[in-house]
Amino acid sequence: MKNYEIIIAEKSDIENILSLQKSVTEKISIKEWFVPSTRAELELAFSKPESFPALKVMCENQLVAFSYIILNPDESNDISRDIEDLNNKNCCVYETVFVSPLYRGYGLQSTLISKLTDIAKQNGKDFIVATVHPNNIFSSSNFLK
Repeated sequence: MKNYEIIIAEKSDIENILSLQKSVTEKISIKEWFVPSTRAELELAFSKPESFPALKVMCENQLVAFSYIILNPDESNDISRDIEDLNNKNCCVYETVFVSPLYRGYGLQSTLISKLTDIAKQNGKDFIVATVHPNNIFSSSNFLK
């Protein structure tokens, strides 16, 4: 078993995050399963870390996984607005999660989801929403856990 470290991601990580995301995107056989974050989205997130908690997984000084949530979504990123009977004031958005193809199968996606869900709860959120392609059973099962 490899030694992993899960720590807060910072603005200085953007280039490594984009590089990892590119390698993840290139290896996905069904491209519709993953919508990459843009540089602008990441820069916005890192300009307001209190509103966009982000975590990274490091293994042997290498970035191997990344994820972040939006604690206070606005009209441009609030996917919860489409859900009837949901108190949007207590809702946040799971923006992205991705794991290096070389490190899949170690439960990293599930661990990041769990840790960011805990952060959402600590910030008074009752609901967290995410979009997952219906045929992506791997991600779907991790979110359902």
